[in-house]
Amino acid sequence: MRAFFKALLCFFFISSSQAQDFIDTWYDDDSGLLQNSIKDIAKDNDGFIWFATESGLVRFNGKRFKVFSSIQGLKTQRMDHFYRKNDTLFAATSQNESVFIKNLNPQFYSSIEDNLEIEFSEISKKTFVFEKIIEQEDVNLLYHKLANRLVYVASTAQNFYLINKNKRILQEFPKQKFKGLLASLVVDEDWFLILNTKILKFNFDLLQFEDAYKTATSKIKNVYYNKAHDQVFIALHSQIFIFSNKETGLQLDKVHANFNVTNKFTTCLYKDETYNTLYSGSWAYGLGISKPSKFTTIQLKEDRSKNLIYAFNWNQKDSIFLPNGLVIHDQKIIKTDAIGHNLLINQYFPRDQNDNFYAAKRRKIMKLRYNAESLKYKEDLFLDFKEDLGVLYVSKENELYISTKSFNNSNQVYFFKTNNLNEANTKLDTLFKFEHEIYYINESLDGSKLWIGTNNGLFIYKPTSNKIDSIPGLNNTIVRTIKETKKYVWIGSYNNGYFHYSKADKKLTKLPYDNLNYLKTVHHIVEDDYNNIWLPTNKGLFKANKDEVLAYIDGKKGYINYYYFNTQDGLAINEFNGGCYPCEYLDKNNNIIFPSLNGLVKFNPKDFLDYKLANEEIFIDEIILDGKSYLPTTHFKIPKNFKNLEIHVDALAFNKLPTINFTSPLNTNLSKYSSISDGKLVFTSLPHGKHQLNFSLGTSNKAIITSMQLEKEMFWHETNFFKVSLIMFIGLLVVFVIFVIINHEKNKSNQLQRIIDEKTRQLQSTIQDLRKSQKYFENQLENQKKIVASISHDIKSPLQYLAYGIEYLEQGLKDKKLERDVYENIEALSSSIEKLKEFTQNILDFSKAIIQTDANLIESSNIRKLVDEKVGLFEQMAKQKKNLLEIKSKEDVYFSLNRNYFSVILHNILDNAIKNTFNGTIEVKLQKLGNNLILKIKDTGAGMSMETLERYKKVFDNSDNEKINVSGSGLGLHIVSETGKLMNAKIEINSEKGKGTEFYMLLTHKIK
Repeated sequence: MRAFFKALLCFFFISSSQAQDFIDTWYDDDSGLLQNSIKDIAKDNDGFIWFATESGLVRFNGKRFKVFSSIQGLKTQRMDHFYRKNDTLFAATSQNESVFIKNLNPQFYSSIEDNLEIEFSEISKKTFVFEKIIEQEDVNLLYHKLANRLVYVASTAQNFYLINKNKRILQEFPKQKFKGLLASLVVDEDWFLILNTKILKFNFDLLQFEDAYKTATSKIKNVYYNKAHDQVFIALHSQIFIFSNKETGLQLDKVHANFNVTNKFTTCLYKDETYNTLYSGSWAYGLGISKPSKFTTIQLKEDRSKNLIYAFNWNQKDSIFLPNGLVIHDQKIIKTDAIGHNLLINQYFPRDQNDNFYAAKRRKIMKLRYNAESLKYKEDLFLDFKEDLGVLYVSKENELYISTKSFNNSNQVYFFKTNNLNEANTKLDTLFKFEHEIYYINESLDGSKLWIGTNNGLFIYKPTSNKIDSIPGLNNTIVRTIKETKKYVWIGSYNNGYFHYSKADKKLTKLPYDNLNYLKTVHHIVEDDYNNIWLPTNKGLFKANKDEVLAYIDGKKGYINYYYFNTQDGLAINEFNGGCYPCEYLDKNNNIIFPSLNGLVKFNPKDFLDYKLANEEIFIDEIILDGKSYLPTTHFKIPKNFKNLEIHVDALAFNKLPTINFTSPLNTNLSKYSSISDGKLVFTSLPHGKHQLNFSLGTSNKAIITSMQLEKEMFWHETNFFKVSLIMFIGLLVVFVIFVIINHEKNKSNQLQRIIDEKTRQLQSTIQDLRKSQKYFENQLENQKKIVASISHDIKSPLQYLAYGIEYLEQGLKDKKLERDVYENIEALSSSIEKLKEFTQNILDFSKAIIQTDANLIESSNIRKLVDEKVGLFEQMAKQKKNLLEIKSKEDVYFSLNRNYFSVILHNILDNAIKNTFNGTIEVKLQKLGNNLILKIKDTGAGMSMETLERYKKVFDNSDNEKINVSGSGLGLHIVSETGKLMNAKIEINSEKGKGTEFYMLLTHKIK
């Protein structure tokens, strides 16, 4: 034995920090576990957490559990513990079988021939992985080789041994000497014994144990060893520590401040250093996941009504002041009644340059001065109003801005401003009367204007010009917060989300909601020093990367990844408060503080730097084809007649990752064949060929993270051989069909030619007959013209002679004194002859127009000239009856029509108007509107009774195939009606007894 032993100084450390709350969440078989008994816990190389149970294995991605209860090749699914070999995670069953975990799936490895790991329950409830010394007869002998020290530490049921490399015992230690022995372990070539009152460390120089740590009062309850990760945990007075052997000595780091392993029947522990999370397994309660809360809630336990916080203010020492009387310093409430009442309105609590606070007390503004010695406010009345008060805001010029409330009276919102609060006498100016309720005021960075948030959008007020302008696009939006930066302004609203306003191009952009639409109400928008923005809402707190948000605004990115935090992450309550000022604070340690319904929420953005997408992966988890499971692969062939294909993908969700999305560049319509939800992509049909699937995190248009290729086999009718054969067959069929069609068309053409020849002969014969008929009708027409001329002469001559005879008789008897009825009969006879002449002339004119005029003879004519000519004929007749006959249209009007037909209509209407008008006016008006010609003749004559007017209207409404009834309606209007039908004219007549008659005709020229 060495003559001189060098003493080894051992130091003990327990890491300490500010008290921190822990979030404990428990899961059982109702949450997705196989059962409520957990045997062991380990983490694989991909970052997933695994749990060993007596019914199989369970994998956890931070959000979902996946069970493996039918691992092929195993005799039993009862798992015992995890261990590592060559950096691969293995699970051992109760029958000494091994399962290795690769690509997220457990696979049968082998049976363990020799049991190299013996449960030494006499020392500890968990095995500490010692190897068996085969040469010894004592089967309970365990040992651990210390390679650098060239010795072994061995153990039997009764003793510990220190053995040299030649297997000779150097020292023997009876176990009964160590009272309360819980475990023996070797860490980094050092040997430790854990007793319930202390921890001993072996001094290899002195060959003896020395105290490394002694408990103060409580005893060490349990020791847990995680073999797969070589972690040792010690449960001490409701706290859990992780054991580590540092160069400076033994160190116990606290991993949980309040955890009773006995009450939870704890069987195993694992500390995930990546996410600072403690996993605990129980044989009765399932799985516990514990992590320190990154949020601190400052609240009053005694009077919880004061935890309803809106506005708060602070000083340079990070002391926080609230209008409800709370004073907070170093996260501790040092005063609860600094204000002796609770009458102050807690939405607005500004402070001036002299550290005076201002708050509304009903319709009064109170000025408060805090005394640091007495921890009390001195409260004085500052201003008294007749209206209820709204927003209070102190500007950089130390001026107090004040708004009143409307209470549904839109005309009673006033905006005031005081002079500099440093001046002795306070002056109050009324700036303007406003139509909207004011909720928030924020002065611009340059001090030239005020941003004013209202219940109807955002406004800009410029004090120099006393002018107020609105920001377009925010109508009916309740603006709750305004945060200005050098280039843009953030705008938060109630129930309409949040917005970005560019100051350069005055562009307003509405940002997208989260998947649950919790971002419809945003109370504050704060940028931190790590390129993130924070958004407290009524449903929790959101974090987004600022670059992603700005890229979305610029149209360079179609999505924003939001990270969401609620009570499960350590918040005391999900509902934050807004619509107040000041009510957000970034202290000197870069902690952000927000008000909530249950205290002030404080957190440091630096603690959330691991919440990012940069290093995340998506894994192909499992492929299930028609109910059969296949190991994951990047290239999978699908049979042609498959019915259902499931592709399971997974990603670590310990940092609240968004959903998994997939796209296919080879087939952009592939999504119509599938559905994806909760990490499972399902296909019920697929086109044949290759399909690449790109998986990514987020919502849309994201960078590809993982890809795989599907290849579906072809049916016989989808093969190239079939397609070529089909094309050749179709080609031959087309040639044959064309040949048949050509022959058919030839035969049909010959037959058609024979028919054409026959029809041609018949047509020529018909043409000859038509020519004869045409000659015959032309002769007949000529004869009719001669007859009409003869009738015209033969009828008009006797009538003229009768007229002259009556006139001579009337003159001869004029001076004779005959009976009165003789003169009346002569006058009646004269009138009848005149009517007969008129009747005859109308028949002759109409007959000439019909017989001598071709109805299809349409030519462009100056209608104004035609009217002038016809009016000239009636001008003398109009003067005799003292009538004014005038044409209202001054410009020439050209229109294509049948001149003779138009003249007949115009003649009859003018004649009728002049006859029935005495000492009146007759107006002729022409108007051309597009392809329409309007003729309007209006007189101020005798007019017609309703009965007569209805009779004439029936004349114009008479259809072509009806017989004309001349009786009682006048031949002239019948001639007008029939001629109008020949011209396809629309004719209307309106009249009123004693006021005159109006004639209206519409002609339409149809353009071919």
